[in-house]
Amino acid sequence: MKQDIDVEKRFSPRIGTNFPIQIEGATGNIISMSDTGACFCLEQRLPLRRFTANIHLPSRALEIIIHLKWKQYQQSKKDSFLYGAQFIDLDEKTLSAIRKSLIFRQLRSLIKDIHEKEIRSKVVIFAKAFKQYLYNLIRLTNDLENNQISKEEAKKYITYLNNEIILKGDRLEKELNQKKIIRKIKQDFRFLVSCWAYRSSIMKRAYEKPRGYPGDYRMLEAIYDNKPFSKKIGEYFDLYFLNNPYAIAVRNRKDKLGDMLKNFIETANLDSIKILNLACGSCREIAELLPSLQYRKPIYFTCIDWDQEALDFSKNALKNSPPNVTFNFLKKDLIELIKNGRSPLLLKSQDLIYSIGLVDYLPDRMFKKIVQASFRLLAEEGVLIITHKNKEQTFSPIPPDWFCDWKFVPRNMNEVVDLFKNSKIDISSLNIEVDNFNHIYYFILTKK
Repeated sequence: MKQDIDVEKRFSPRIGTNFPIQIEGATGNIISMSDTGACFCLEQRLPLRRFTANIHLPSRALEIIIHLKWKQYQQSKKDSFLYGAQFIDLDEKTLSAIRKSLIFRQLRSLIKDIHEKEIRSKVVIFAKAFKQYLYNLIRLTNDLENNQISKEEAKKYITYLNNEIILKGDRLEKELNQKKIIRKIKQDFRFLVSCWAYRSSIMKRAYEKPRGYPGDYRMLEAIYDNKPFSKKIGEYFDLYFLNNPYAIAVRNRKDKLGDMLKNFIETANLDSIKILNLACGSCREIAELLPSLQYRKPIYFTCIDWDQEALDFSKNALKNSPPNVTFNFLKKDLIELIKNGRSPLLLKSQDLIYSIGLVDYLPDRMFKKIVQASFRLLAEEGVLIITHKNKEQTFSPIPPDWFCDWKFVPRNMNEVVDLFKNSKIDISSLNIEVDNFNHIYYFILTKK
């Protein structure tokens, strides 16, 4: 389950604490705290104005000017009051002390419930490396704010920092083989890194999945555009995400699919062509294909997606298509479509069916059902094109997983081929192509 992450107003996460606090002779405890403010409980009523507060961190005592922003009466807790306060004019030394105390506290909670000595030892080693990683992010953020590092240096440095820590995390995952512990470590990783990583609008969307699933149409459009649009530290996490090998492969996949579509259309000996796009998303490959298409006979595209917003986006992007090209946009849940085994008549006798990215998320059983359903919809000698990421490229899925909780079903070429063979479909030919970096396979199946 995702932790609630709010990163719009602070540069470190809000973490639960029990640090003592004193204000105007009244004592209490801080319930939660970030480097910009705190929520605390006192038994004394205070006006909403500025005060000097004494906060006792484990490492040192701090004297901080705070501005009380809100208060709430808590009758259930011995007539106490809950306050929210903003820190005022913190110097760099105080900021650093707060951030390090909060990071230390969260990391300590990560290991406190691990009792097996060998596992605990390995997690402690990772926690120390992660703590240093976060300190380095703090330092990098300060350097960017003070113009003490160039854009190119910052880009290289954050790539180095990110890759180093997630590779250590991946190695820990393989060594422990403890799903519950690793799940908690990844949750805490994302929580603690959130105030830097999720200032990247791209990475934040990848984590939050606001359309309810990974890789929605807007996410793919951002990858296709390949332009950072976040500010400050967020820009560098944008770049890190966009330069991930999978992101590069996805851009190449879009271009290659466009070429494959063009070749199919312009070499087909047909009076008209029917093409079905499963889980169509933004249809970017079609939008980029049409201006250069020489084919003048009727082309009928049917684009299916369960996300109405994606369909509306695609419809608008394709509204100025050539007069011989017709589009039908259908809001359908593919899983439900294949479960009931019935397909609308308008989907029958397709000359080409393709899907890019869908089966990367499907378990074997659903993968085979999609293939079977597609073959039922194909005309004789019709073609099915399915793409699939190559699990042998072991680094590529690590950053999306650790930073964004974005996972794929791992398969290599032979495992995908076996699924086709076990789908009980009549294939006259199966051709396999791969991109230049061996990241994505293109399976081209022709129906008998």
